[in-house]
Amino acid sequence: MLYRKIKIGSLQVPGNIFLAPMAGISDMAFRKLCAQNGADLTYTEMVSAEGLFYNSKKTEALLKKSQEEKYLAVQIFSGNEDMLIKAAEKLENTYHPCIIDINSGCPVPKVTKTGAGAALMREPQKIYRIINEIKKRIITPITIKIRSGWNQEFLNYMEIATAAIEAGVDALCIHPRTKTQGYSGFADRTHIKNIKEKFPQLVVIASGDINSPEEVESAFLETGCDAVMIARGSMGKPWIFRQTKEYLNYGKYKEPDISEIKNTMLRHLEYAIEEKGERTAVKELRKHMAWYIKGIPHAAKLRKDFISCQSQDDYKRLIDSIS
Repeated sequence: MLYRKIKIGSLQVPGNIFLAPMAGISDMAFRKLCAQNGADLTYTEMVSAEGLFYNSKKTEALLKKSQEEKYLAVQIFSGNEDMLIKAAEKLENTYHPCIIDINSGCPVPKVTKTGAGAALMREPQKIYRIINEIKKRIITPITIKIRSGWNQEFLNYMEIATAAIEAGVDALCIHPRTKTQGYSGFADRTHIKNIKEKFPQLVVIASGDINSPEEVESAFLETGCDAVMIARGSMGKPWIFRQTKEYLNYGKYKEPDISEIKNTMLRHLEYAIEEKGERTAVKELRKHMAWYIKGIPHAAKLRKDFISCQSQDDYKRLIDSIS
Protein backbone atom coordinates (compact mmCIF):
# COMPACT_ATOMS: atom_id res chain seq x y z
CA MET A 1 0.00 0.00 0.00
CA LEU A 2 1.63 3.24 -1.13
CA TYR A 3 -0.43 5.65 0.97
CA ARG A 4 0.04 4.77 4.62
CA LYS A 5 0.89 5.98 8.10
CA ILE A 6 4.55 6.68 8.73
CA LYS A 7 6.71 6.91 11.84
CA ILE A 8 9.52 9.47 12.02
CA GLY A 9 11.46 8.99 15.22
CA SER A 10 8.86 9.01 17.99
CA LEU A 11 6.29 10.78 15.79
CA GLN A 12 3.44 8.89 14.14
CA VAL A 13 2.21 10.82 11.10
CA PRO A 14 -1.22 9.75 9.73
CA GLY A 15 -0.06 9.72 6.10
CA ASN A 16 3.01 10.07 3.89
CA ILE A 17 2.19 12.94 1.51
CA PHE A 18 3.95 16.10 2.68
CA LEU A 19 4.12 19.78 1.73
CA ALA A 20 7.72 20.89 1.16
CA PRO A 21 9.37 23.92 2.74
CA MET A 22 9.46 26.68 0.10
CA ALA A 23 10.91 30.13 0.73
CA GLY A 24 8.37 32.83 -0.03
CA ILE A 25 5.64 30.25 -0.67
CA SER A 26 4.85 27.98 2.28
CA ASP A 27 3.70 30.64 4.73
CA MET A 28 0.90 29.90 7.17
CA ALA A 29 -1.89 30.92 4.78
CA PHE A 30 -0.73 28.53 2.06
CA ARG A 31 0.07 25.73 4.49
CA LYS A 32 -3.42 26.09 5.95
CA LEU A 33 -4.97 25.52 2.52
CA CYS A 34 -2.73 22.50 1.90
CA ALA A 35 -3.60 21.03 5.30
CA GLN A 36 -7.29 21.49 4.56
CA ASN A 37 -6.74 19.62 1.32
CA GLY A 38 -5.02 16.70 3.00
CA ALA A 39 -1.30 17.43 3.39
CA ASP A 40 -0.29 15.04 6.17
CA LEU A 41 2.74 17.04 7.27
CA THR A 42 3.62 20.64 6.42
CA TYR A 43 6.98 22.37 6.58
CA THR A 44 7.59 26.05 7.24
CA GLU A 45 9.65 28.24 4.98
CA MET A 46 13.37 28.21 5.74
CA VAL A 47 13.93 29.76 9.16
CA SER A 48 17.24 31.45 9.91
CA ALA A 49 18.88 29.92 12.96
CA GLU A 50 20.44 33.30 13.73
CA GLY A 51 17.11 35.08 13.35
CA LEU A 52 15.47 32.57 15.65
CA PHE A 53 18.20 32.77 18.28
CA TYR A 54 18.19 36.58 18.31
CA ASN A 55 14.38 36.87 18.38
CA SER A 56 13.88 38.44 14.96
CA LYS A 57 10.24 39.48 14.49
CA LYS A 58 10.32 38.40 10.84
CA THR A 59 11.62 35.01 11.86
CA GLU A 60 8.97 34.62 14.55
CA ALA A 61 6.30 35.37 11.94
CA LEU A 62 7.46 32.38 9.88
CA LEU A 63 6.73 30.09 12.83
CA LYS A 64 3.03 30.88 13.15
CA LYS A 65 0.90 27.74 13.08
CA SER A 66 -2.70 27.39 11.94
CA GLN A 67 -5.22 25.22 13.79
CA GLU A 68 -5.52 23.00 10.72
CA GLU A 69 -1.84 22.03 10.94
CA LYS A 70 -1.78 19.14 13.35
CA TYR A 71 1.71 18.20 12.13
CA LEU A 72 4.03 21.15 11.46
CA ALA A 73 7.76 20.77 10.90
CA VAL A 74 10.17 23.70 11.09
CA GLN A 75 13.13 23.89 8.73
CA ILE A 76 16.18 25.81 9.94
CA PHE A 77 19.30 26.91 8.08
CA SER A 78 22.72 28.32 8.95
CA GLY A 79 26.36 27.77 8.12
CA ASN A 80 27.20 27.97 11.83
CA GLU A 81 26.83 24.61 13.56
CA ASP A 82 26.67 26.09 17.05
CA MET A 83 23.86 28.37 15.95
CA LEU A 84 21.91 25.46 14.44
CA ILE A 85 22.22 23.54 17.70
CA LYS A 86 21.03 26.50 19.78
CA ALA A 87 18.17 27.18 17.37
CA ALA A 88 17.01 23.57 17.59
CA GLU A 89 16.98 23.77 21.39
CA LYS A 90 14.99 26.99 21.31
CA LEU A 91 12.50 25.56 18.83
CA GLU A 92 11.79 22.58 21.05
CA ASN A 93 11.52 24.63 24.23
CA THR A 94 9.51 27.54 22.83
CA TYR A 95 7.64 26.53 19.66
CA HIS A 96 7.27 22.75 20.04
CA PRO A 97 7.29 21.69 16.35
CA CYS A 98 6.66 18.02 15.64
CA ILE A 99 9.90 17.83 13.58
CA ILE A 100 12.99 19.99 13.17
CA ASP A 101 14.56 19.83 9.71
CA ILE A 102 18.10 20.87 8.80
CA ASN A 103 18.31 22.52 5.39
CA SER A 104 21.28 21.12 3.49
CA GLY A 105 19.86 21.53 0.02
CA CYS A 106 19.02 25.16 -0.76
CA PRO A 107 20.99 26.11 -3.92
CA VAL A 108 20.41 29.88 -3.75
CA PRO A 109 23.76 31.76 -3.77
CA LYS A 110 22.87 34.15 -0.95
CA VAL A 111 22.35 31.08 1.25
CA THR A 112 25.25 28.90 0.09
CA LYS A 113 27.81 31.72 0.26
CA THR A 114 27.29 31.78 4.03
CA GLY A 115 28.07 28.07 4.25
CA ALA A 116 24.40 27.17 4.70
CA GLY A 117 21.99 25.16 2.55
CA ALA A 118 23.65 22.97 -0.08
CA ALA A 119 27.08 24.26 1.00
CA LEU A 120 26.80 22.06 4.10
CA MET A 121 27.06 19.03 1.82
CA ARG A 122 30.68 19.92 1.20
CA GLU A 123 31.36 19.05 4.85
CA PRO A 124 29.84 15.66 5.76
CA GLN A 125 31.53 15.63 9.15
CA LYS A 126 30.02 18.99 9.96
CA ILE A 127 26.58 17.57 9.20
CA TYR A 128 27.42 14.63 11.44
CA ARG A 129 28.42 16.93 14.30
CA ILE A 130 25.31 19.11 13.95
CA ILE A 131 22.83 16.23 13.99
CA ASN A 132 24.71 14.28 16.65
CA GLU A 133 24.84 17.23 19.02
CA ILE A 134 21.21 18.18 18.46
CA LYS A 135 20.12 14.59 19.14
CA LYS A 136 21.96 14.68 22.46
CA ARG A 137 20.06 17.78 23.58
CA ILE A 138 16.45 17.44 22.40
CA ILE A 139 13.81 14.75 21.87
CA THR A 140 12.06 16.26 18.84
CA PRO A 141 12.62 14.12 15.71
CA ILE A 142 15.35 15.50 13.43
CA THR A 143 15.24 15.30 9.64
CA ILE A 144 17.59 16.61 6.98
CA LYS A 145 16.87 17.76 3.43
CA ILE A 146 19.72 17.35 0.96
CA ARG A 147 20.56 17.35 -2.74
CA SER A 148 22.57 14.88 -4.81
CA GLY A 149 25.73 16.93 -4.39
CA TRP A 150 27.39 20.18 -5.39
CA ASN A 151 27.66 19.32 -9.09
CA GLN A 152 27.81 16.26 -11.35
CA GLU A 153 31.48 15.77 -10.52
CA PHE A 154 30.76 15.87 -6.79
CA LEU A 155 27.81 13.57 -6.10
CA ASN A 156 28.22 12.79 -2.42
CA TYR A 157 24.62 12.16 -1.35
CA MET A 158 25.50 8.67 -0.14
CA GLU A 159 28.29 10.01 2.05
CA ILE A 160 25.92 12.58 3.51
CA ALA A 161 23.25 9.95 4.14
CA THR A 162 25.82 7.78 5.91
CA ALA A 163 26.97 10.66 8.13
CA ALA A 164 23.38 11.62 8.95
CA ILE A 165 22.41 8.06 9.88
CA GLU A 166 25.47 7.59 12.07
CA ALA A 167 24.58 10.84 13.84
CA GLY A 168 21.06 9.59 14.55
CA VAL A 169 18.88 11.39 11.99
CA ASP A 170 15.24 10.25 12.03
CA ALA A 171 14.51 10.77 8.32
CA LEU A 172 16.20 12.08 5.20
CA CYS A 173 14.63 13.94 2.28
CA ILE A 174 16.53 14.16 -0.98
CA HIS A 175 15.85 16.37 -3.98
CA PRO A 176 17.97 14.51 -6.53
CA ARG A 177 19.42 17.47 -8.35
CA THR A 178 22.80 19.07 -7.72
CA LYS A 179 23.35 22.52 -6.29
CA THR A 180 24.55 23.82 -9.67
CA GLN A 181 21.42 22.45 -11.39
CA GLY A 182 19.18 24.53 -9.19
CA TYR A 183 15.72 23.63 -10.48
CA SER A 184 16.75 23.00 -14.09
CA GLY A 185 17.14 19.70 -15.87
CA PHE A 186 15.67 16.56 -14.35
CA ALA A 187 15.62 15.02 -10.89
CA ASP A 188 17.51 11.70 -10.96
CA ARG A 189 15.39 9.33 -8.88
CA THR A 190 18.04 6.62 -8.96
CA HIS A 191 19.77 8.62 -6.21
CA ILE A 192 16.70 8.22 -3.98
CA LYS A 193 16.52 4.52 -4.78
CA ASN A 194 20.21 4.06 -4.02
CA ILE A 195 19.84 5.53 -0.54
CA LYS A 196 16.76 3.47 0.28
CA GLU A 197 18.35 0.25 -0.95
CA LYS A 198 21.55 0.81 1.02
CA PHE A 199 19.75 1.99 4.17
CA PRO A 200 16.38 0.19 4.24
CA GLN A 201 15.88 1.13 7.89
CA LEU A 202 16.07 4.86 7.09
CA VAL A 203 12.88 6.83 6.48
CA VAL A 204 13.52 8.29 3.01
CA ILE A 205 11.41 11.13 1.63
CA ALA A 206 11.42 11.78 -2.11
CA SER A 207 11.31 15.28 -3.58
CA GLY A 208 11.78 16.88 -7.01
CA ASP A 209 9.65 16.88 -10.19
CA ILE A 210 6.59 15.62 -8.33
CA ASN A 211 3.85 17.71 -9.89
CA SER A 212 0.85 15.38 -10.14
CA PRO A 213 -0.74 12.38 -8.41
CA GLU A 214 0.71 10.18 -11.15
CA GLU A 215 4.21 11.47 -10.38
CA VAL A 216 3.70 10.76 -6.69
CA GLU A 217 2.87 7.15 -7.55
CA SER A 218 5.88 6.93 -9.85
CA ALA A 219 8.18 8.27 -7.14
CA PHE A 220 7.01 5.58 -4.72
CA LEU A 221 7.28 2.77 -7.26
CA GLU A 222 10.61 3.81 -8.77
CA THR A 223 12.46 4.51 -5.54
CA GLY A 224 10.88 2.52 -2.73
CA CYS A 225 10.72 5.74 -0.69
CA ASP A 226 8.62 5.98 2.46
CA ALA A 227 7.06 9.39 1.82
CA VAL A 228 6.79 12.02 -0.88
CA MET A 229 7.27 15.77 -0.49
CA ILE A 230 5.41 17.99 -2.96
CA ALA A 231 6.90 21.42 -3.65
CA ARG A 232 6.28 23.32 -6.91
CA GLY A 233 3.54 20.86 -7.79
CA SER A 234 1.39 22.42 -5.07
CA MET A 235 1.75 26.04 -6.24
CA GLY A 236 -1.69 27.12 -7.39
CA LYS A 237 -2.87 23.57 -6.70
CA PRO A 238 -3.27 22.98 -2.95
CA TRP A 239 -5.87 20.34 -3.85
CA ILE A 240 -3.06 18.12 -5.20
CA PHE A 241 -2.86 16.47 -1.77
CA ARG A 242 -6.51 15.43 -1.87
CA GLN A 243 -6.17 14.33 -5.48
CA THR A 244 -3.07 12.27 -4.67
CA LYS A 245 -4.83 10.36 -1.91
CA GLU A 246 -7.80 9.72 -4.21
CA TYR A 247 -5.48 8.43 -6.92
CA LEU A 248 -3.37 6.21 -4.67
CA ASN A 249 -6.46 4.73 -3.01
CA TYR A 250 -8.90 4.50 -5.95
CA GLY A 251 -6.88 4.96 -9.14
CA LYS A 252 -8.58 8.18 -10.19
CA TYR A 253 -9.10 11.72 -8.97
CA LYS A 254 -11.30 14.73 -9.61
CA GLU A 255 -10.09 18.00 -11.09
CA PRO A 256 -11.39 21.13 -9.37
CA ASP A 257 -14.12 23.03 -11.22
CA ILE A 258 -14.00 26.79 -11.64
CA SER A 259 -16.13 27.26 -8.53
CA GLU A 260 -13.62 25.43 -6.32
CA ILE A 261 -10.70 27.32 -7.85
CA LYS A 262 -12.37 30.66 -7.17
CA ASN A 263 -13.35 29.63 -3.65
CA THR A 264 -9.77 28.55 -2.93
CA MET A 265 -8.42 31.86 -4.22
CA LEU A 266 -10.81 33.76 -1.97
CA ARG A 267 -9.89 31.67 1.07
CA HIS A 268 -6.20 32.17 0.34
CA LEU A 269 -6.82 35.92 0.19
CA GLU A 270 -8.68 35.83 3.49
CA TYR A 271 -6.03 33.76 5.28
CA ALA A 272 -3.16 35.88 3.95
CA ILE A 273 -4.80 39.10 5.13
CA GLU A 274 -5.46 37.59 8.56
CA GLU A 275 -1.80 36.60 8.79
CA LYS A 276 -0.01 39.59 7.29
CA GLY A 277 -2.45 42.45 6.87
CA GLU A 278 -4.06 43.66 3.66
CA ARG A 279 -1.16 45.70 2.28
CA THR A 280 1.43 42.91 2.47
CA ALA A 281 -1.00 40.16 1.49
CA VAL A 282 -2.17 41.98 -1.62
CA LYS A 283 1.41 42.30 -2.84
CA GLU A 284 2.52 38.76 -2.03
CA LEU A 285 -0.56 37.02 -3.44
CA ARG A 286 -0.04 38.17 -7.01
CA LYS A 287 2.22 35.23 -7.82
CA HIS A 288 -0.20 32.77 -6.24
CA MET A 289 -3.13 34.15 -8.22
CA ALA A 290 -1.16 33.73 -11.44
CA TRP A 291 -0.61 30.06 -10.57
CA TYR A 292 -4.27 29.46 -9.73
CA ILE A 293 -5.50 30.68 -13.11
CA LYS A 294 -2.99 28.77 -15.21
CA GLY A 295 -4.84 27.04 -18.01
CA ILE A 296 -8.17 28.82 -17.67
CA PRO A 297 -9.57 31.08 -20.44
CA HIS A 298 -8.06 34.57 -20.69
CA ALA A 299 -5.37 33.73 -18.14
CA ALA A 300 -2.83 36.09 -19.71
CA LYS A 301 -5.11 39.11 -19.30
CA LEU A 302 -6.11 38.04 -15.81
CA ARG A 303 -2.45 37.84 -14.77
CA LYS A 304 -1.93 41.44 -15.83
CA ASP A 305 -5.06 42.49 -13.97
CA PHE A 306 -3.96 40.74 -10.78
CA ILE A 307 -0.66 42.63 -10.89
CA SER A 308 -2.70 45.85 -10.77
CA CYS A 309 -4.73 44.84 -7.70
CA GLN A 310 -4.19 47.21 -4.79
CA SER A 311 -6.77 46.00 -2.26
CA GLN A 312 -8.82 43.07 -1.04
CA ASP A 313 -11.83 44.43 -2.92
CA ASP A 314 -9.83 44.59 -6.16
CA TYR A 315 -8.96 40.92 -5.77
CA LYS A 316 -12.53 39.93 -4.96
CA ARG A 317 -13.98 41.76 -7.98
CA LEU A 318 -11.43 40.17 -10.29
CA ILE A 319 -11.90 36.67 -8.88
CA ASP A 320 -15.69 37.07 -9.15
CA SER A 321 -15.30 37.96 -12.86
CA ILE A 322 -13.65 34.62 -13.67
CA SER A 323 -15.96 32.26 -15.50
